[in-house]
Amino acid sequence: MSTDTGDPVVGVFMGLEKSSYEYVAGLIAPYRADFMIEIGSLLLIHNIRDSIVARVTDYSPRGEFTSIMGEKWLNDIAAEEMIDEIGHDIKRSKISYKVRIKVLGSLSDDGFSPGMRRIPQITSKVYLPGKEAVKRIIGSAMQEQSGGAHIGNYSLDPEIRIMFDQRELNSKRTFIFARRIRKEQPHEGDMRAAGDAERRTVDI
Repeated sequence: MSTDTGDPVVGVFMGLEKSSYEYVAGLIAPYRADFMIEIGSLLLIHNIRDSIVARVTDYSPRGEFTSIMGEKWLNDIAAEEMIDEIGHDIKRSKISYKVRIKVLGSLSDDGFSPGMRRIPQITSKVYLPGKEAVKRIIGSAMQEQSGGAHIGNYSLDPEIRIMFDQRELNSKRTFIFARRIRKEQPHEGDMRAAGDAERRTVDI
């Protein structure tokens, strides 16, 4: 299944969960042999005028296989070394995943904006954003950092560069999530700025 834009649908939105300081929500994702949701990946929730941007924080299996009888049956199958005999049709009917997500903002024709004004309806489609959509989301979120040093790349797409302006380090509790690049030799100014950022973010 896919959306009108061709992005694959990975699940169904099940509403917001209780949280004091942030928007946390859940979705149900069916079993798929050719795909597994990654922790940290971005998802889009279809809304009326825009799409809600969310990040995967956790997921757990559910369904008949996770019941007491299901676990006993799987144990017997494993004891007989017949795990590979479980067909995909059985897995599709008996396995699903409860995915926990953190809502980051919304994506519209005007770009990405933090926060959420309209809550998607239950059963709204949840789908993976395409590569260009991911670039738009990260690019919009990092506009204020565009003049900073290159400190790494987006872990799920190495082609997306992560910049950070060390002038934004106004607190000891500032975190940077990026993978450091080792192959290329950065400019002296970038190395010094990245080094300062590392030293100042380790001490929290």
